[in-house]
Amino acid sequence: MCTSRFAATGAVPCAPTARSRQVVGGLCHYADSLTAFGNTVSSAYLRLVPNQEAPTRICWSDLNRNAMIRVPLGWAEVGDLSQKVNSQQHHAYEAGSSIQTVELRSPDGSAFAHLLLAGIAMAAEWGMAHEESLQLANKLYVQGNIFRDETILSRLQCLPRSCVESARILCQKRELFEREGVFPASVIEYVNKLLRAEDDDDMNRKLIDLPADERLHETRKIMHKDLHRH
Repeated sequence: MCTSRFAATGAVPCAPTARSRQVVGGLCHYADSLTAFGNTVSSAYLRLVPNQEAPTRICWSDLNRNAMIRVPLGWAEVGDLSQKVNSQQHHAYEAGSSIQTVELRSPDGSAFAHLLLAGIAMAAEWGMAHEESLQLANKLYVQGNIFRDETILSRLQCLPRSCVESARILCQKRELFEREGVFPASVIEYVNKLLRAEDDDDMNRKLIDLPADERLHETRKIMHKDLHRH
């Protein structure tokens, strides 16, 4: 359906090259620790629940909103896309040679954007420098609704479910970010301290055990706390 919808503008599914799959593999390798920079408040983990078009497992796919990493349609047969889809764009845009993107769907508006982007760059560089990233990408490719297939779910690692869990994984994998001095140890410690201060390790379990009305009330309290903070 998506292909036919955009056919007039030249949008087609593009199979990622081996180099692109290495980048995807790098993102998958870093994924659980990247939540420390991309999901920094308790309410961020209220979004990351199954069957809500939000990622909960480390995997990738094309045209699939269940996946943590999505390869969207590629604009393979057109140039100057901005003018074609936006009638108010009057100036031509000279695009670079790359026309395909990947979408990392786990971060949200609470992200420390500068640290997250630095972490994504390190993940991509790791993927391109390590041959095992291609094997990882091939292993973690999925199709269809992953929540309808227990066999698929059983082999996919979960993303962290709280700030405290993200902090714990960040500390376990801090060498991924501190290598070559890119992330100072003080930055890792600072983020770790902020995340642990959320004290939300068992948040989801507590919410599930509550009656529906009380669960809604507690969920709103968490969301409002973070809204007022930011």
